[in-house]
Amino acid sequence: MKIACVILNYNDHVNTLKLVQKIQDYENISYIVVVDNKSTDGSYSILKNNTTNKIHCICTSHNGGYGAGNNYGARYCFQKLGADAILICNPDVSFEKKLVDQLQDIMQKDEHCGVVSAIQRDKNNIEINQSAWRIPSITEYIFSVGKIGSRLTKKFYISAHELHQKSVTKVGCVAGSLLLVSKEAFEKTGGYDENVFLYCEETILGCKMKTAGYNTYVCSDVDYLHLHGVTITKNVSSTIKRKKILLKSHRYTLKTYFEANALQMLLNDGIGKISILEEYMKEALMKVFQR
Repeated sequence: MKIACVILNYNDHVNTLKLVQKIQDYENISYIVVVDNKSTDGSYSILKNNTTNKIHCICTSHNGGYGAGNNYGARYCFQKLGADAILICNPDVSFEKKLVDQLQDIMQKDEHCGVVSAIQRDKNNIEINQSAWRIPSITEYIFSVGKIGSRLTKKFYISAHELHQKSVTKVGCVAGSLLLVSKEAFEKTGGYDENVFLYCEETILGCKMKTAGYNTYVCSDVDYLHLHGVTITKNVSSTIKRKKILLKSHRYTLKTYFEANALQMLLNDGIGKISILEEYMKEALMKVFQR
C-alpha cells in the first residue's frame, strides 16, 4: 500500500516542519504532502524551501477551511502521486513509524475499512477520552454543544478504557487530528464536506462512511501525541469566536446529515444560545479573578 501523509498548514510552519522532520525517514510513508491553506504569515515560502522528491508542498487558492484544505491535499495524493491511502495529520501531532504499520495492516485486512485511527495522548502523555465516538442520536447531538446541555443527555464519546478492551474497535467517528483514509472510501464519499469551515468534520465523515458502507476503526495498540487545539487556538484566539464557528458547523451538520425537523432545529438554536452565554460568563469570571 502506497501511503501519503497530508499535513494541512495554516500559519503554523514551525509545528509543520517539526512533524515533517520527524517522519521524513519513515519508509512506510511514500510521500509527505504539506498543504498550505493560504497562510498569511509567509508559511508557504518557508515550507516550499524544504521540499524533496518525497516532500511536496502545495498551496490552496484560498483558505476554505479544514475540510477543503485536506480534500485538496487528498486529490493531489491520489491523482498526482498514485497513493492508495492518505494519513491525514494535524501539524501539532507526533507519532512513531509503528503506528503507520498498524493502521495499514488493519485497513488491508478489511476491504470495507474506510478510516482507521489510534489513541490520542496529550502533552503530558495522558490518554485523551475523545479519540473516538459513536454517531450520536439527534437529541444527543443537539445537547452536546454546551457544558449545561451535555450534562442532560448521554455522552457518545467512547472511553479509553472501553477502547482498550480490544486491540481494534469498530466505532462511528474518530478524531480528525490523525487518521488513515483509503482512496476508494475517500473518492466514493467525496471526502470532507467543504460547506463546513471548521469543527464537526469528523462526525460528518463518520456519517458519510457509514452511509457508503465503510467501517471506521480505532487501534488501541498504538497512540500519538496531540497538543490538543494548539493550531486552532493560535489562529482563532477568542473562545467566543470559536464557539460561534462551532455552532454554525453544528447546525449545518444537524440539518444536513441528521435531517433534523423544524422543532429539533429550534431546540438546537436555543441550546446554542445558552452555550454562547456560558462562554461570556466564563470570560467575565476570568476577568474578575485576574484583577
